[in-house]
Formats: sequence, C-alpha cells, structure tokens
Amino acid sequence: MKRLHRILGVGVFVALAVGMSSCFILGDLSDSLKEIAEVMEGKVFTIPTATITYSDSTTLSFAEYGKKQRIEKGTEVLIYIDSTYYSLNTEEKTGYKYQYSGEYLFNTAYCFLEETWKLANYNENVKKSSETIAGKKCTVYTDSEDGSKYGGWERISFVMNEVRATSFTTSVPVNAFTVPADYTITDMTDSAQYE
Repeated sequence: MKRLHRILGVGVFVALAVGMSSCFILGDLSDSLKEIAEVMEGKVFTIPTATITYSDSTTLSFAEYGKKQRIEKGTEVLIYIDSTYYSLNTEEKTGYKYQYSGEYLFNTAYCFLEETWKLANYNENVKKSSETIAGKKCTVYTDSEDGSKYGGWERISFVMNEVRATSFTTSVPVNAFTVPADYTITDMTDSAQYE
C-alpha cells in the first residue's frame, strides 16, 4: 500500500507543480486526478478481467477491474480481495492474512497510471511510442538518457524496464482468489508488525 501512496503522492505533487508552470498541462492534470480517483474507488484497470504472464515468470490475474488480484511467482502467491491481502507459500502450504484500513485499499503494483506517469515524468528526454506487446497495442514511454521503459494497455502495466508481458487473456482461473482450505493461515490483521 505504501507503493500507492508513493505513486499517488508524488504524481499529484509533480502534477500540481508542472500544471502551475504551464497552462496546457492543466487538462493533463484533470485527466490525472480523474485517473487517480477511479483507482482509489476500485477501478484499478479499465477492463473487468484478465490474466497476464510476464518475462520474469510472474502471472497476474484480476477480476472486478482489479478489486481482486492474484500475483504468482514460483512458490509465492499474493491474493488481494478488496481490503484483504494474503501472502501464501505454495510449497509449505502456509500463509499470512492482512486487513487494510484507511483510504488506499487496492493493489497498484501492476497498474500503469499513464496520465499521472506523464505528468510526473514531464521531460523532453522521455519519448512516447506504441509497441505491440503480448498481442496488445501498448503506449510505451522510453527515457533516452537511461533507456528505462514504462507502458501499458487499459491501465495494465505491460512493460516495466526489462520486464515485459509475454501473454494475455481475459480468462481467469475459477479458483484464482480462493485460499486453499488445507493451508495454515496466520491472521496478522491486529499485528503490530504490519502497522
């Protein structure tokens, strides 16, 4: 959740600073604020369901526009269901449960906030282009100074530097957001470690 605070906080601050210094940016600021509001209300992505596999062997599945998410890599599985978060180890069949409270309830690790990103990275060294990645025409921003790349489609990150989407489908496994009954789950909701 701290990632969302960083993205939204820095994005809004930079957007306001840039917006005040240039009149034509005000429309972009409005688009950015609208985008942020939608994400905070639970529309993390702009399509209802998808499964995306990435070049680093991570698989993201989501439903309800991102209110439900599953991120799987090796033996680690993270499941986000609204304000509840599970961290599971598939090898040991163990996990932890956390409950979020407060303003930011949705995971944004794979959310590409394009309007906010453009404002936060307003720079002549950043070039916009289109690339077909995993079968989708994605908007990609490349920094000519360091070669970093960020971009996506329908608010889903399809490229994050060296990590790229390799496959995309709107199918999601039926049990993607279900914690197996035979797992030992430790509830960390009231734990001081998670504050």
